[in-house]
Amino acid sequence: MTLAEVMQCKEEDNNAESFSEVLRETINTSEEQHKHKARKIGVIMLVALVLCAGIYFFPIYHVFQVWSLDYFSTGEVSKLIYIGGHDDRNLARLFMAQADEAFSDLSTPENQMDEKYGLLSQYATGVEAGGVSETHSLKLWSAHFGDNVTDGYGYVWVYYSNEVKDAKGNVVQASSRIPALWIFEKPNDGNWKLIQIKEHP
Repeated sequence: MTLAEVMQCKEEDNNAESFSEVLRETINTSEEQHKHKARKIGVIMLVALVLCAGIYFFPIYHVFQVWSLDYFSTGEVSKLIYIGGHDDRNLARLFMAQADEAFSDLSTPENQMDEKYGLLSQYATGVEAGGVSETHSLKLWSAHFGDNVTDGYGYVWVYYSNEVKDAKGNVVQASSRIPALWIFEKPNDGNWKLIQIKEHP
């Protein structure tokens, strides 16, 4: 083998080593970029999750929806800042089920509504209206039930719409996007009782 051939082989080896080194550096750079991108996506997802949880548990926007009505007290509106604990919300849903029943009731005479639904009877239409179809939505905004020691009252915020139509399709009763505060107290028998429903006139 001539000297020129030997030099050419060394040059090829050097080129091969340089190429391998460049390839390794490219792979390492690509891996670092991939890891950086994955970390960035992870941080974004974590921030989004925290924001969503914050908005769900602390729906401040409800405060502004009600505050503008200038009808409820500051203490009542403050109950909207936090949606309430799990047990409180489950208790509120029991009363919401009764309200759902009242909304859907088109067959009970008006003079029997109070006995059947109590204060929630205001959501029932009564057979006299001639309604044959009814649609409504009732959402729980927040629920806070105190105790007899510090606060023997319960506060439940709901948001509802409903519409009742007669056989001809005419609307005989309707309400749209109404925030309402249900106020409860706990008498000596230990059972929560609805004592007031506050809605903007």
